[in-house]
Amino acid sequence: QKIGSVNKMECCNIEKVKIALKSLGKEQLSVIIKEDKKAEIVCPKCNKKYNFSEEELKKIYNTMKF
Repeated sequence: QKIGSVNKMECCNIEKVKIALKSLGKEQLSVIIKEDKKAEIVCPKCNKKYNFSEEELKKIYNTMKF
């Protein structure tokens, strides 16, 4: 599943990638967790790949307020 808004990242940094995932909102992140059980985010500048397991995605989800 492609995540379009993640392409707006300015820099390749794990914390910024997590913020980008959070910017999707709880509903969309929940769908990713339930359907894909993982996520791969690729930095549009340097092509570095960030892989998140289901457990890591759940941790991010649980830190979200809305």
